[in-house]
Parts: sequence; C-alpha cells; structure tokens
Amino acid sequence: MNVFKYIAATALALVLLTGIASPALANTAEQKQKLEQEFEVQCNSGSYGQTSTCKVLGKQFGEQSQKIALRQGIKPHKVADTALDFQTMTAIGAIVSTGIGAAVLKRKVA
Repeated sequence: MNVFKYIAATALALVLLTGIASPALANTAEQKQKLEQEFEVQCNSGSYGQTSTCKVLGKQFGEQSQKIALRQGIKPHKVADTALDFQTMTAIGAIVSTGIGAAVLKRKVA
C-alpha cells in the first residue's frame, strides 16, 4: 500500500509541475507608426557674411494606429515565460522517480 501512495504522490507532483507551469497570459498591444519629413533650406548671405537670411520650407506627415486590449481595466504587460523547458521537466521527473525508487527499495530491504 505504501508503494501505491508513493506512485500516486509522484504522479500527482509531475502532473502539477507540467500542467500548471505555463507562460503568464496577457493581452498584447499593437502599434504602428509611419513618419515622413521633407525640408528645404535656402540661405543668402550679404557682403562679408554680415547680412544673411534663411528660409526653411518643410512638410511633415505622420500616421499612427494603436490597438490596446485592456484586461479588467489594466494595460497588459509583456508576457513572462514562467514555464520550465522540456529538459528541466525530464530531469525533475527522473530525480523524483529515482527518489521514489530508493524509498521503495529501502522499505523492502529494511
């Protein structure tokens, strides 16, 4: 009966580790911008550079679009990957299984 409890506890621990560990979910915001600028500068200087006049002609054009999804009135944050990768999960499973095997063998031997 103790072996069954160890196996059940190990299975439950592995299910909890693999099932719950996932990236933190959040809605992301999209933003697009397009900017254009065009300038022309004309300068005239008088004798010996004492009188100068400059004229600047310019055009600016800009577009912006945003798509922000709010979650319960809070701006979303960047997704944080909180999950364990496959190799780490495999190592955890092997360590837990080895510990359970050692405990079962110790109980049988003793």
